[in-house]
Amino acid sequence: MSSVTIKDLDALASKTLKIVVEGKDLVGEDAINNYQKAYDDFKKNAKAVMEPDRTMRLGIVGQVKAGKSSFLNALLFNGRDILPKAATPMTANLTKICYAEEPYAKVHYYSEEAWRGIKDLSQKYDKAYQEEYEKLKSSIKNERKLHREIVQNIDEDWKACKELTEKAKALSPAELSEKLREGEKTIRLEELAEYVGSQGRLAPIVEWTEMGIDTQSLKDVEIYDTPGLGDPVRSRGKKTEDFLKKCDAVIVLSMASQFMGEADVNLILDKLPNEGIRRMSFVASKFDSAMLDDSSRGKANLEEIFNKTYYVIKGSLEKSLGKQVAQGNKRKEAIFDKVKEEASDHDYLYTISSLLYGVAQKKKKNLPLSDEEKIIIERMQERFNGMSTEPDFLEDLAGIDDFKKEFELIRADKEKIIQERQADYLNKQSLKLLKELDNIYTKATRRLAGLKNKDIAAIKEQLELVHELITKQRNKIKVIFEEEEFDIRSRYTALADEIKRMKKNYQLFPVKNVQTGSYTSGHLWWKKEHITNEYVAEIVDVENNITNYVDDLNKKINDNESRSLDSNSLGNKIKATVIEGIENTRKLDEDEIIDVVNSRLRKLRLPSYGLLKSVNYTNKLTASYPSSRVYGEEISGLKQKLGRILTEIGSDVAKGLENKDQEITSYLDAESVSFADELEKALSKDLQEQEVLLQNAEQSKNSLEGYSTLLKAEKEKLVDLTD
Repeated sequence: MSSVTIKDLDALASKTLKIVVEGKDLVGEDAINNYQKAYDDFKKNAKAVMEPDRTMRLGIVGQVKAGKSSFLNALLFNGRDILPKAATPMTANLTKICYAEEPYAKVHYYSEEAWRGIKDLSQKYDKAYQEEYEKLKSSIKNERKLHREIVQNIDEDWKACKELTEKAKALSPAELSEKLREGEKTIRLEELAEYVGSQGRLAPIVEWTEMGIDTQSLKDVEIYDTPGLGDPVRSRGKKTEDFLKKCDAVIVLSMASQFMGEADVNLILDKLPNEGIRRMSFVASKFDSAMLDDSSRGKANLEEIFNKTYYVIKGSLEKSLGKQVAQGNKRKEAIFDKVKEEASDHDYLYTISSLLYGVAQKKKKNLPLSDEEKIIIERMQERFNGMSTEPDFLEDLAGIDDFKKEFELIRADKEKIIQERQADYLNKQSLKLLKELDNIYTKATRRLAGLKNKDIAAIKEQLELVHELITKQRNKIKVIFEEEEFDIRSRYTALADEIKRMKKNYQLFPVKNVQTGSYTSGHLWWKKEHITNEYVAEIVDVENNITNYVDDLNKKINDNESRSLDSNSLGNKIKATVIEGIENTRKLDEDEIIDVVNSRLRKLRLPSYGLLKSVNYTNKLTASYPSSRVYGEEISGLKQKLGRILTEIGSDVAKGLENKDQEITSYLDAESVSFADELEKALSKDLQEQEVLLQNAEQSKNSLEGYSTLLKAEKEKLVDLTD
């Protein structure tokens, strides 16, 4: 359908909608509403996707600590800190970056409604803090320790919103109210520091920013730098999803040390749109840390560790994507297929270190290194033979220049990518509209057949038979739900036991004996050199243990949930039970009834457990151990702290599973009672609508014949358009 335009589809779909709506009294509201929704979804993003001669849109997605801003600073601005780095989910900024001959920035403040939502969560923090304070104040006398203990037990989203409202106190009530009403403001680029990042005075009330920058690499490209997964601010999270729906290509950043963990996979599944994205690249960030995490003992060869780490990461990616395809994950089948297709054409996985790239740029300009940069360079020199600190070597090792080549290829393929994106969007939207139109057509033709074969007396008899059918099969339907509930509860119990056993796999972390200094004693021929060693543990290794534990728990929980309510199995059992009852009489239309059963089954949704957030727990570690290393006797305390955090994670999961088990039990108990009632109500409504039509059978027959003819013609036009 390459020659089809947005105007073609819109003209046809809007004309079809007018025809469809005219049949509301003939086929009922539900079928009409489904087509209306499909049309509204099509219109919502059509203009942004289909506008001619537009720039290409590139989305950057990843969790908060994946290093998205650092990556973009290296990619676009040669390592200069143009984009602020996010310290927390609340300082993560949704940013649109585009080309402009005259540099500018535009800030978009939260709406008054969105700010009220933030204040509500902040108040929940206050309430939870006071409750924890009352519980702990008698047992913990040290105020700082008491505060730290209280904060550790409060929901991270509430904590983040409290952070926003506290920082917003720097503004007077009048200024705050004025800014929220103002909506947006254009400023000079150099003024942006006041509006973003942890130090920005107005940052707490900025929802997203737009930056126009005069750099050649941004010509014909718009970049959307998104906050991480699970944004606590709903309005900003919704804005992020709207931006991503307009993107033609996406770069997924994931920390190399925990590459494509469960949270990253869920980000792709939940946040990226189901259609339209025509190119996807994966970037393993902070590759320097991943190499340092290698378990090889002694001083290793840098090239060997580089290759070994790369293939481990590539294996993780292929395993993650392969698993989704194997599970028949229809939500992102097109994305996975596209990645596999691209794998044969060009690289789709890149390893980068923004830190090493930044060090290289600083060394070229003789600028001082940060403490973090010094530590990483020092550790790499200690660990690896062949490690050099020459700028060109570091730049090559950083991998940024390799991705710059990929970025230029994406830019060069702009027209092709946009055309494919537009064709894919039109095709998918056409098929959605066609599916809903076909459902209406099927219902219309079925009702027309019923008018020819039924009378009002037959409908009244069928109403009684439906009541008898549901009454007779009610207990069997209830038993099906009870059996499903038992199976789910058994799986949750087994999962809770398995989680308890998993903890021991994450309790150990590397401890190294390193040289910390030397001294000389004696003199002349009694002179002797002494080497001093000390045991050292890296905090990042302990953080990795916590993150890996949380990722693996999320995976276990997700796997369990995907099996918890097998709608196909449950639906087949219910349909078999209903059909068994229908077979006792030839006076009920099996197809009509099964259509209604399927419609009711689609509404079944088990309560979801949701993802654990590793940052909730790693923050507790770094609050107690703010430096990057722990030495000597402190390591024992670090082991105990890790043990307590792992225990807390396990306890939180156990408590969450128990609560979720109760929610599921309540949900299925309610469904076991209400499903049969709702089914009878839906079947009766369908028959009553047919009865109304039969009251003026000849006119209804003529109307349905004309309506069906019009729908068939519209279907054929949509099919031609889709082909």
